[in-house]
This record gives sequence, structure tokens and C-alpha cells, in this order.
Amino acid sequence: KIGRSSQAVLMASGKEDEAGQVPESVPVVSGLDDERSGKEEKTGIGAFAVGEAFTSAFSKTADFIKKEAKELVDDIKAMTTDEKLIVPGMAFFGDSLTEYGLEMPDGWITRLRVEYGTKAEMFGRGIAGYNSRWGKYVVPRQVNGLAFKNIRLATIWYGANDAVMEGMEQAVPIAEYQSNLHKLGMHLMDAAGGSQKIGIIYVTPPPVDAETWDKKEAEKEDGQPDKRTNDRTGEYAKACCAVAKALHVPVLDLFSLMTAEGVNYKEFLGDGLHLNGKGNAFVADKLMQLIRNAYPPLAPDALPTTSVHWRSVDYRNPSATLGRLTL
Repeated sequence: KIGRSSQAVLMASGKEDEAGQVPESVPVVSGLDDERSGKEEKTGIGAFAVGEAFTSAFSKTADFIKKEAKELVDDIKAMTTDEKLIVPGMAFFGDSLTEYGLEMPDGWITRLRVEYGTKAEMFGRGIAGYNSRWGKYVVPRQVNGLAFKNIRLATIWYGANDAVMEGMEQAVPIAEYQSNLHKLGMHLMDAAGGSQKIGIIYVTPPPVDAETWDKKEAEKEDGQPDKRTNDRTGEYAKACCAVAKALHVPVLDLFSLMTAEGVNYKEFLGDGLHLNGKGNAFVADKLMQLIRNAYPPLAPDALPTTSVHWRSVDYRNPSATLGRLTL
């Protein structure tokens, strides 16, 4: 027998005899329809399986995309915030005794920076050779260059150059020196938003080793050697203390501390005027003591940390820790 479809083809072509039998000469492919039917059945099952696998894969992809999208949104929310990690600042104004305090590897500002770590930012604004007359003009501009509302402590350290002998280009009369210091202190308080917003510390000029300084100045090939004496410098130190008292702020009286009984001030000076390593360590130590006593909330151990310890961060989901950071 042949399949119905094959038989229909033969009938249409007139190849069937009167008895309805197919001539022997006509080749017959037995079971053709059954084979095709089986293939169609198998193809249907295979297509269903592929479709199901595709649907499953698509669903998983969609879930993955949703998860990634949610994480992206969460990240953006965590990164987009009005929260501010404000690090309190400390600004130091003055002459070379301040400038070198930051530039020297063992300078007194450098030492404070190590003491505070990341709890406070240090801004050294000393300019070598300056006196209070020139500082009166430059300090307000230096203040404008800082986010001064974040400054919590400031030192004012002029006097070493003001106190050179009269007639020299850096010399400033003692009455003007006091007036300049007073104006500088008031300006810093105003810039900070009031005297309660900032801790101000005046620093007196230290004693001078006139003999060593004169030898250094004698070697100068240009300019007039400046003359300094401890008697004159001491008067300016007293004037500085008077300004601090009038404004009700603390003063670091280096002149008195370094000339106290049993203290050899020359050990603190390198060239007779500027601090050596020992002198910088002395200033840093005394200033830190004064900060702890006069402004306890500004001491290193009293200031809050400005970061989360890395072991406290959820490494699987950092935004959970850092996205809602409250210090």
C-alpha cells in the first residue's frame, strides 16, 4: 500500500487501473506520511521546549536588569545628597616663623597636622619678612581665599619684624603694632561669624639671639643688615599680650616661656631668629597645651572622626553604610 497522498497523486495523473491498483512499475515509498507525521510531532515538541527555555532565559535576564537598575538607583541616591562632611579648619597667620612652621619637615604646623590627622585641616598663611602693618592688608585677602566659616581656630603671630630697630624698613611703632593686632583679631572674629564661632590665639615674638643673628646678617651681600635686640622684642611681646587680654582671648607668650629661669632660649633658634627642630617642637607642644586648656572642644581627642573605619563598611553594599553617613 501507499499513503493516501501518494495515491491521490497517481489518480490525478491517471496512473491507476480500473481495479484501483497501482501498476507494479510505479515505485512506492512506503510509510512516507507516517514518517512526516512523526517528524512534525517531534518538531512541535522541540519548538515548545526551545520556547520554554527562551522564556525562562528572558525572565532571568529581566530580573537581572531589574536588580541592576535598582542598585544603580540606590547608588545614585546615596551619591546625591545634601549631607556634608565638614572638616574643621585651622588657619595660621604671620611672618616667616609661621611660614617655616609648615614648610619644614619638623615645623610646628607640620607637627600639629600629625597630631590631628584627618580631624582638622591646616592652612599655613605665613609670609616671610612681613610685619603687622603689611599683614593688616594681606590677611583679609587670605581669609577671602578660605572657606572661613569652617575655620575653628586661628593664630596671629606678628612682631618679630615689627620689633627691628627704628629706621629700618620693617620697623613698626609699638602703638601701631598693637592697633594692627587688634584689627586683625576683630576681622577674624567677624569673618567667622562672631567671637563664639572661632578660637583665636595670639603668639608673641620669641627672644632673639642677637649675637648669632648679627653674624648671619654681616654675611649679607645686598641690603641693609637688620638689627634686633631682646629688650626691644620683649616690649613687643608685652604689647601683644595686652591686645589678647583686651579681646579676652588666650596668648602663647613664647618670649616669657623661652626666657624663663632655667631655659636656654638659644637652643630653640637656628640662625638666632628662626626656630630649629627643637624650637618647632617646643612651640607645637606649648600651643597644643594652650588649645586643650583654652579651647577643649578643639583638642584632637575631642573632635569627631571624619570617616568610617574601613572594617565598618558593608563591603557587599557600601551605600548601606556610607549612603546614610552621620558622624
